[in-house]
Amino acid sequence: MSLLLLLIGPSVMIALGLLLVQNIPVTFVLFYGWLFLAPLVDSVLIRRLPVRETLRDFGLIYRKRNLFTGYLVGALFFLVISAAMYLYHPFFFDRDHLHGLLLRWEFTGAFTGWLILILIAVNPLLEEIYWRGFMLRRLEGILPTGARVLVTSFFYALYHLGPLVPMMLWPANVLLTLPVFGAGVVWAVMRHRSGSLWGSAASHAIADMAIIGVYLMYIV
Repeated sequence: MSLLLLLIGPSVMIALGLLLVQNIPVTFVLFYGWLFLAPLVDSVLIRRLPVRETLRDFGLIYRKRNLFTGYLVGALFFLVISAAMYLYHPFFFDRDHLHGLLLRWEFTGAFTGWLILILIAVNPLLEEIYWRGFMLRRLEGILPTGARVLVTSFFYALYHLGPLVPMMLWPANVLLTLPVFGAGVVWAVMRHRSGSLWGSAASHAIADMAIIGVYLMYIV
């Protein structure tokens, strides 16, 4: 697969599901389907890498210190997100508008519990495998380490504009991509230094828990 397609593919899936179809369950199928299948197709079917070597390249290696660091960084992100939303959420979103938008996108009813579970358990792992595992390694030999960290973090933050622009108030909807980009850089550095993905996945999961907490406290 071409590198450009791999970099913009997740953004395209978000745009198709959220902005064109306007349905969160459909968006999840498209987006997570891409995150799961594209690395396997590119690595195993196209480049013919053994499955064991592919998983190792993705960073699916246990490192105790890396995992502990992930918990600490995740706890810090959790506190920052929770405090920021507690203090400034009226500047970030309009509750009635956001609640209505989520209803229109079918983030409600019987789907909600499963969607929340996916966001906490599936989203962190697949996003980390894709960006800090697969893509960070895929760009090796093409870009220097610092550039690889910045490029993968940029395209990781890019598709967050899809949900943020309609959900959040201006200019928060654009500015909130900056901490997303920053988190991407932190997780990429953790992955690069340790060789393991589990710390960044754990940190990402804890950060997503804070976001779900905001939904449950201020939106439902």
